[in-house]
Parts: sequence; C-alpha cells; structure tokens
Amino acid sequence: MFAYIPARGGSQRIPRKNIRELDGTPIIGHVINHLKELDFLSNVYVSTDDEEIAEVARSYGAETLELRSPDLADSISGFTDLIRHDIPRFMKAEENDHEVLFCLATAALVPAEIYLKAYEQFKKDEPEVLMSCEPFHEPAFWAMTQKEDGFWYPLFPDKVLINSQDLEPTITDSGLFYFFDQRILAQYDCHKLANKLQAFLVPHGYSCDINNEADWERLEWKYERLQRKTTI
Repeated sequence: MFAYIPARGGSQRIPRKNIRELDGTPIIGHVINHLKELDFLSNVYVSTDDEEIAEVARSYGAETLELRSPDLADSISGFTDLIRHDIPRFMKAEENDHEVLFCLATAALVPAEIYLKAYEQFKKDEPEVLMSCEPFHEPAFWAMTQKEDGFWYPLFPDKVLINSQDLEPTITDSGLFYFFDQRILAQYDCHKLANKLQAFLVPHGYSCDINNEADWERLEWKYERLQRKTTI
C-alpha cells in the first residue's frame, strides 16, 4: 500500500492553501510527516501540477513523479477522475500495487495512530472503501432545501415529526482520508456509491474542512489545542 496526496496549485478560495504554513510548517508537510511514521506504507506520493508544491513535498520526504496533467488539475476534476486517471501512474511506480491510502493535503491534524487503526480495520473487514467520517451535529433528516419561490421546505418532510433520538444515525465524509483498492473503486462513478463502504469515525477535533479564512483560524485553534494535550 502507498499513500497518495493530491495537491494542486490553483486553490482559489485560499490561495496556495496546500503549502500555507501552520505553526511554521507547510500544511502538507504535517500530513507527510504523519504518513512517514506508518510502516505499512511503501511510499508517500504527492500529485501536483505545481513545481513549488512539488519541491515542498520532496523536502519533507515525499515523492512526486512528473507534474500532474493540467486536465486533472482544474476546479472541475474530482475524486473519481484522480482515482481513474492519475493514481494509475503511481501504481505503476509501485510495481502495480493497487492498495491506496488517499489523503487530503489539508489533513494536518490526523496523527499516525488514527491511520494505523483505520488500516487495521480496512484489512480486517475488507470493505471496498474505508472512509473517514464524523457524525452530523444535527439530524441530517431535518435538513431544509430552498424552493423556487425562495422559501424553504424540509428535504425529508416525513421525518420532521420524529424526535431526534428516534431517527436513524447519520454520518458525513470528514474529508480526511480513504483506504481502497483502486481497481475496485475505479468502477464506481463516486466512492460514496460503493456497495461495501465502511465508515471510520474520526473525532471532530482532528477534522477541519478549509474553504475560507474562518476555517483556517479554526484549524489553527484545533492545532494549538492538540499541541497542548500532547505536551501536558
């Protein structure tokens, strides 16, 4: 198994997000450092279209191969495009190894021990994909959607009269990491449509979806709290 970190250079909402410094270290450097602690990985790769990001990645011990094709580095290309059309070149570099730990470049808070526990679950239960997840803070069945007239209406109207404790538990993709066999997952149009999708619950303190400056400030706050726990 090898690790694959996608890190394109054209992030728009937070420019150069993937190499922005968190406590003096580029955010992708934190991710690489944690992954390098894992004995079950044969290598850590970063896929990027940006030479500066490639240099940063190599400085922390990751390999990069050639720059990613521009066709797979725009804002339209998604998770499945990378699985089908980019990961195979890294598989070739790994002598056709097809087991992949796909990590987001912003998953800076996830320590090695969480990856290890997830890997053990992946090998034990053999799902088609093991996805890092976290529970919704409020029942997903109470979500609202906007109508054409501008007013709002329940997305699941048959659920609004049910008490929260009586609703089925719901979880969401935490956007941190995924374990899978590329040959299997490439057959699906979306990883969330896999027949055997297994959730690995990650505590909220390790997750942070970074889309704006407020999200970055939240990431810094979580990082400082985790550092204090480590040093106490």
